[in-house]
Amino acid sequence: MINILVWDKDTEFLERLALRMKRCSAYAGKDLAITLSDTQSKAIELLSDRDFDMAFINYTCDNDDENQVAQYIIHNKPDVAIVFTFSVGTPLEGCHKYIPLAIVSKERMKVDFIDTFSAYLSASDARGRAFLLVKRGIMRSLPYARIQWFESEAHKIIIHMLGDECVSFTGKLDDLLLRLPKGMFVRCHQSYIVNISHIRRVDSSHNLIILYSGVMIPVSRTAKKGVLAEIKKQRQF
Repeated sequence: MINILVWDKDTEFLERLALRMKRCSAYAGKDLAITLSDTQSKAIELLSDRDFDMAFINYTCDNDDENQVAQYIIHNKPDVAIVFTFSVGTPLEGCHKYIPLAIVSKERMKVDFIDTFSAYLSASDARGRAFLLVKRGIMRSLPYARIQWFESEAHKIIIHMLGDECVSFTGKLDDLLLRLPKGMFVRCHQSYIVNISHIRRVDSSHNLIILYSGVMIPVSRTAKKGVLAEIKKQRQF
């Protein structure tokens, strides 16, 4: 069963989107539980009381209601996949800071939604094992085991993977950390989040984390104690 919350002030759109979901779900052989909300307060109330897998949020950029719902999800329900819906002409720059699973055009809802939802269904079994990244409408599933560290640089997050592969997207490490599996990654610096399983050792004298790949990541003095405690918690030295 996949539980979905849909919030939009346009009740007609809510009904049309729910119909699309049911048709796509039937085609994919998945059961859906769809909850509709036409107010920001009701959406947050529902999110606080129930568990959802996805949340479709209308993005208009002319008020903060959708921002409040998205921020609530990021800070309180990080496992919920955010999908923004928008109309033609809507500025979308602001919504990327929420690291949405996808952005769906209302005018091309049939095509965009089916592509988005089908991709989600195919990747849902891997959500606990992979970082799902959507760029330019294309979804990639990046296994956590292959991610060595995340680096923040000029309003972008760079994912450094095994094999020297790098992938970047717009975002903030504070928001990203809330979406990562607990106990798998640790924030060691203002600009770095490291995969604990890739840490070979911590050089306390020089404030460096040494990865098995040989890469050296700085660890801040204020974060060092917490980093060492988190590593010790996750494995035996």
